[in-house]
Amino acid sequence: MTNISNLEDNTKRKFALVKLYQIFVLAKNKPTNRVYNEIFPSIQKLLYKRLSDTVEKNRELACLIIKEFFTKVDDLSLSIPYLIPVLVNRLNAEDLEGIDNLPENMRPSAGQKPLVMIDPPETSEAVRLCLAEIVTIMVSSTVFDCMRPYTQEIVNILRALCMDPAGQVIIEGCQGMKEFAISGND
Repeated sequence: MTNISNLEDNTKRKFALVKLYQIFVLAKNKPTNRVYNEIFPSIQKLLYKRLSDTVEKNRELACLIIKEFFTKVDDLSLSIPYLIPVLVNRLNAEDLEGIDNLPENMRPSAGQKPLVMIDPPETSEAVRLCLAEIVTIMVSSTVFDCMRPYTQEIVNILRALCMDPAGQVIIEGCQGMKEFAISGND
């Protein structure tokens, strides 16, 4: 676990992520769901940190490992407070209209909305697609009351996914939006 958080050595981080990937994603005899439930709380923050790694392969491996854990773990509600800020950052889901820093007189009319995100912070389409799949899993398998405090952030994340330049990411973002709407139908 210490190699995952190694700040200096990209190779050690990659090696640690590859090992975790082999154990939890590729293995023919995967651990039971109980093992995933017990291990995930202790490694989730380290994995979320790797989503901002400078090496694309490390981000991709971390994303795939998180996705595997999200499909196996029973309760994702404890992960939401840690994952949401990372997703907002990686998908640039804070100021989607790009007008927060503009003076009032320079802002476009309400009818002018951006349709496509030009330069997403996450440069890898594969990682963005995997993040979209993680969001879809999260919103479809978590009780809405646990997501309620993060509704605005989740909606912005889903909007950012739907504005992605890549078609597959848009499709997964729409799927996530649908699942979130189904989850929240009070």
